[in-house]
Amino acid sequence: MPSAARDRLGCQQAWLAVSLLVLAFCVVLPAPGPTGAIRLPLIGKQLPDVCRMKRDFGVDCPGCGLTRCFVAMAHGRFAEAWAYHPIGVVLFLLLAAQVPYRTYQCRRLRRGEIELKHWTLSLLPWLLVAAVFVQWGLRLVVEF
Repeated sequence: MPSAARDRLGCQQAWLAVSLLVLAFCVVLPAPGPTGAIRLPLIGKQLPDVCRMKRDFGVDCPGCGLTRCFVAMAHGRFAEAWAYHPIGVVLFLLLAAQVPYRTYQCRRLRRGEIELKHWTLSLLPWLLVAAVFVQWGLRLVVEF
């Protein structure tokens, strides 16, 4: 296998591993409680609030609610997930879609075939980032 193909295979495997790790983490964590808090299994400690923007300025950041959204989605609580972060629902589904997609890409590279590429795959991350910021802006307007 040529060096470039080996590098691409490693990249695909890394994306697959990260996707599986995040999905497994979301399944292992218990669903958010009534207050939205997520408690770590076995020790019962609440996940810390890591949002610096919320802590320092009292305003949600564009990513606020993503962890709760992902965990709620992993537990089949779709309405709750939507309430935590609407774009997070789409991000979770795209993350879950990485598993079969990256597995297929790895198989193609191992057989000596080229990766499947399409211009929409390059555009999609930018559209999602824009959607996260638009959704954040709309939430800020509604809150004030």
